[in-house]
Amino acid sequence: MLHTATVPIQEMILHYLEPERFEESCRSCENYGINPACPPHDFDVPEFWKHFAYLDLYALSIPAGDSWEDADQQLTERLFSMERTVPGSLCLSSGSGGGLREEGMRYSIQSLGGNVEKLCRELLGISLQWAAEGSAPDRLTVVGGLLRGTGETIL
Repeated sequence: MLHTATVPIQEMILHYLEPERFEESCRSCENYGINPACPPHDFDVPEFWKHFAYLDLYALSIPAGDSWEDADQQLTERLFSMERTVPGSLCLSSGSGGGLREEGMRYSIQSLGGNVEKLCRELLGISLQWAAEGSAPDRLTVVGGLLRGTGETIL
């Protein structure tokens, strides 16, 4: 199931942006400082967000037995398609899909300090589920977004 919401960037910055917290969490990842889409960034993260007016948030929930990779690819293709049709927009990939692509650099919401769990809970009404030792979640959720600078809503 696809869930969507739009958040103005000012609201995103005030209520959902925690760059220091998420950079600290990223330090334990093998991509930290290696993947160019991952922290630490050589730019001011809150200033980056200010280049846009809105974040269109997309979350694709699938049953735990379905393919995470297929869902991630499906959402990524949708976001790139929208990016091509909305001038001045930028696709934000799922947490695992950031990096340098043939289309250019793509970040994830988390790598730019966005609290995806809080965004999903408060704006989409869904709670992300995590694997616990010895048990898998009932469903998985792939989250991405489209940054845009216009008032045009494309959800």
